[in-house]
Amino acid sequence: MERTDTTSLAGTPVAEAAQLPRGLTVGRYVVLELVGRGGMGVVYSAYDFALERRVALKLFASGFTDPDTHARLMREAATMAQLNHPNVVAVHDVGTFDERPYLVMELVEGRTLAEWLEARPRSRDAVLEVFAQAADGLAAAHAAGIVHRDFKPHNVLVGEDGRARVADFGIAVAADAAGAAHQGTVPYMSPEQRRGEVLTAASDQFSFAVALGEALTGVRPTLDAHGGAPTIGGRPLPRRIRRLLERALASEATRRFASMAALSAALRDVRRRRVTAVVASGAVLVLLVASVGAAYWRGRTEGLSPCSGAERRLTEAWSAPTQQRLKQGLEAVSPELAPATWNGVKAEFDGWATRWANAYQQACEDTRVRQVQSEPTLDQRMRCLDAQLVEAQDLALQLSGASDAVFERAVQAAQSLRRLGECRAADLHLARWKTSAGTEANAQRLQAELSHVRVLQATGGNKEGFTAALTLAAEARTAQDLYVLADALVLAGQLGPGDDPRALASLEEAVLVSAQTGDEDSAIDARVTLARLLLNKGQVPVSRSHLDYARALLKRKGPDPERELKLRIIEARCAAREGNLDEAARVLKAALDDGRQRLGPSDRAVLDAQSSLISTYEQLGRSDLALVELPDMLERQRALLGRYHPSLIIPLVLQAEASLVFGKLSEARQHIDEAAEAMTPTTFRHLELAAMVQLGNGNVCAAEGRPDCAEKAFREAIDLGERGKSPLTAALGTGALGELALRGGKTAEAVDWLGRSTAAFQEKFAAHPEFVRALALQGAALTAAGRLKDAEAALGNAMARCKEHESSCGLRRSVVLTRSAELHLGQRQYAAAQTEAEQAVGALEARAETGLDGAEARLVLARVLAARSLEPDRVRALAARAVPVFRARKDCEKQRAEAEALAGSTAAPGQANP
Repeated sequence: MERTDTTSLAGTPVAEAAQLPRGLTVGRYVVLELVGRGGMGVVYSAYDFALERRVALKLFASGFTDPDTHARLMREAATMAQLNHPNVVAVHDVGTFDERPYLVMELVEGRTLAEWLEARPRSRDAVLEVFAQAADGLAAAHAAGIVHRDFKPHNVLVGEDGRARVADFGIAVAADAAGAAHQGTVPYMSPEQRRGEVLTAASDQFSFAVALGEALTGVRPTLDAHGGAPTIGGRPLPRRIRRLLERALASEATRRFASMAALSAALRDVRRRRVTAVVASGAVLVLLVASVGAAYWRGRTEGLSPCSGAERRLTEAWSAPTQQRLKQGLEAVSPELAPATWNGVKAEFDGWATRWANAYQQACEDTRVRQVQSEPTLDQRMRCLDAQLVEAQDLALQLSGASDAVFERAVQAAQSLRRLGECRAADLHLARWKTSAGTEANAQRLQAELSHVRVLQATGGNKEGFTAALTLAAEARTAQDLYVLADALVLAGQLGPGDDPRALASLEEAVLVSAQTGDEDSAIDARVTLARLLLNKGQVPVSRSHLDYARALLKRKGPDPERELKLRIIEARCAAREGNLDEAARVLKAALDDGRQRLGPSDRAVLDAQSSLISTYEQLGRSDLALVELPDMLERQRALLGRYHPSLIIPLVLQAEASLVFGKLSEARQHIDEAAEAMTPTTFRHLELAAMVQLGNGNVCAAEGRPDCAEKAFREAIDLGERGKSPLTAALGTGALGELALRGGKTAEAVDWLGRSTAAFQEKFAAHPEFVRALALQGAALTAAGRLKDAEAALGNAMARCKEHESSCGLRRSVVLTRSAELHLGQRQYAAAQTEAEQAVGALEARAETGLDGAEARLVLARVLAARSLEPDRVRALAARAVPVFRARKDCEKQRAEAEALAGSTAAPGQANP
């Protein structure tokens, strides 16, 4: 990580270079964020698509663009790339971007040695250990023939793992190079470097000793003006360390250590002698602390009430050290997002801990205080609570070592603790928790394994969880533990790939096993999951049958808001699959309203329902209704996850698209930029998601009147779709390029791109609602190209599909009618054109559509009426209503001019009924 250093003599300042935007592609790397600036250039964190990892990308300043410097830098990079040492920042790649060279290096999550030293007081041993590692790194570089030339605390990185790595060999040159001797940082320069002599590894040794002396004493050693030994001031040092420094700081290079490796060995020898002395005296202290601690806890546990052990038990899962580890684990993944994520996770764990403690006390008091419960029943309730404790502890452990993917799901994973009940006798299948002396250990092991699979599910470990669930089911079957067997089978069905026959078979067996045990929860979960899997296979009637069984079980079981909500989401998907999007929206709206009241508006299942409703509104072409829900969902997601969490990407893209429909360009740009900023290394691996951001960005660029920007974004989306093996993204991207070309008057390009788009839809996505729009645009392009018969065929195909899928077609039918009216107007078939344009405008008016589709339909109807010399007042009113929409966009100048001409200077939009 490079920081600005005002004393650096090397390189050219880079302030004149604009910062690269997030999401820009440099070679095969995607820029994520700025890490630091220095005299040599700018460092960004980036994502390597090929190897699926984060890297550091150093873009050098403009001073490195001349051929000789560029060639030397390439040679240096090649040499560094061959150096593989744990204490040297690895160089992976080198290239050129915008005529400036760049290096791709290992990205170290940590801080510079200077920052590490300043963060808090460090023990002498800790300082010696870190510098010994740095010495090893320098020694390895010297062995490869590389002199650093600018060693200082700012050029050493200390990772979160505690390992030191020497960095920024950017001004290092091959050891036999004679140029650039004055490069470096003055306070750390050796005498020979200040004199401009040819440098050897001994110069790095001197710089290293200056930095070490400064770290140990608090004062930087000073050179003698007459060439004598440097002065080592500040805090006193042991004799061995002082002698080591004095030798390494000798003014004559020949009097220093023979090599950096020799200095490193001497440094470790000093540290080893110190550690040996400390350990001998520390052993007695350890024994004393242990005995005092044991006495303390004995005193704490005497005289407690019979039901006061909850707090002590909770420390097994949610102690202060556990919380600290979890927080640090999150910070290690993303320092920027960690605070909001930690707050969300902690709130969920704290809420669970309170509920668990209350349930523990309630269960205990029912037997020991109120005496309304038997001892065996208390034992069974306590086993239930113990299982929850194990699951919470496992979840905390998983989140502490979070990967990027787990980090993104951390808050939602913690919300899974909400489903853990209070283990009340009335709610339990008590037989589940009955064990004999001979089976208790195995029962506890199976239950712990079940908890682990649930944690894997909560944290997104579907592949690992599926395998674990199948293994657990086999073990539970052997042990004849039907309760664990049923739950394991349900989890296998939920976690398994939809095309894996083992997932479906597991769910079918789960239905039978849960019927044996009478466990309604497992039975409901099995039925609802079966309904989802079969729906994805197109078996809607069978899916509905399973939902009916699940609904009947829910009525018998009693209130269970979360399971009821999940059932209704699948029910809405069945309606959508049948082509009845209006019914799907109605079911989802009712389910969402009910879920908000019973579970709260920020519950994970409620937000899932809201997301499904928004998606359904978009498919219906009801951007107005989507805009009602989107701001609310985004606000709750931000409050729950932070401003730039990846879960916000899809809602932000949808809101940008909805804002465009109503001509709100600045809002659309704000939302799409926020979506781009929410992209993380994990989301860059989900190429389809990255492609959606680029599609949205391209649409906004187009509306802003920036066709080059739009074309670049659409092409990037297509490329991402191809790499992510997402043909739907390619179909949407080619369609977007076609529409862009059509609006720009590039008819031949439009015909070509839209032909590719409709062919892609026809091949694999014939039922997709956007196929209708692509066909309508293809008809418009063919009309503009004078290929009227082909245009009629495309528009006829679009209309036939609208009739076949009437509900999902929605307002897209109006787009087809508008384009067909344009075709017939060009053919002077005025009656047909008027009929179609009237139908288009009427449908749009019925939905109160005031966006771009509505403006284009009104303009076409105005043109038809004007061509027939009919209803001049209505012509002006229709055109006047279209003008503000066209004015709001920069890619509709031709339509705006035509609408203004038809509206006339005295147009009054409200005077006639359009």
